[in-house]
Amino acid sequence: MEEILQRIYELEDHTKLCAEMSSIMSLLHEGIVNDPQNLYLLASDTEEGEKISRILKAYFQPMFRHVHTFSIENLNGEKTELFRDEGLRNLVKVIVQIVRVVPGREEECVINATGGYKAQISFARLSRHVDPPFYREQ
Repeated sequence: MEEILQRIYELEDHTKLCAEMSSIMSLLHEGIVNDPQNLYLLASDTEEGEKISRILKAYFQPMFRHVHTFSIENLNGEKTELFRDEGLRNLVKVIVQIVRVVPGREEECVINATGGYKAQISFARLSRHVDPPFYREQ
């Protein structure tokens, strides 16, 4: 992990390496996130998704008090029906649970939908009446 991070930092502009780095750094630099307490990274339940979430977690740890990573069940393109019927639903459930973590401060929760499947974004409408999530916190 240290070798990967070292290579990232050696790049001239490492914030443009991926959408997650670029957009989260923009939120910090533009003052949209004033008090970087918690960052929640949601990944597909694939080997690649889990590797990337570990790299992003290590990259962002110096900038946030806590960085949490979650692997969302069936949020991958391997089985279209499971992705559609369960993966997207699981994504919404996890987002709702994250917003509930800070009761009374929901308006301070910034959701930055970058990376991954763009189709996920349209399904990420928040509701207070969603069953408990199906995820693995890493």
